[in-house]
Amino acid sequence: MGAKMEGAMRQELFEHYQSLSFSFYDDQRASQLMSRLADDLLFLARLYHHGPEDLAIAVRKFTGALVILLHLDAPLSLVIVSLVPFAAAYALYLNGRVNQALGQVKARIAVRNSG
Repeated sequence: MGAKMEGAMRQELFEHYQSLSFSFYDDQRASQLMSRLADDLLFLARLYHHGPEDLAIAVRKFTGALVILLHLDAPLSLVIVSLVPFAAAYALYLNGRVNQALGQVKARIAVRNSG
């Protein structure tokens, strides 16, 4: 299913590129566009192929660990669970910083590929 979704997305994006005006391509380097397209499709393919599986595994692990902790020490487990939103917020903050750095790296790669 993930491969079919990736193929459909690839086809749709290439068709969109073909529908753009010539003036768009006067301002953009085709090699940079193709580099970004291929790189973005690679990331999306990884998400479609591994995302649902990884999410299911993480939920099962978290639930299992929580059940074990509740059986060992319920009050301490509730304290730990109350800290999860703070840990998630910190993880989202760091994810934003990583995405900014990744965007800069992608831009540098696109420039190199076009050179």
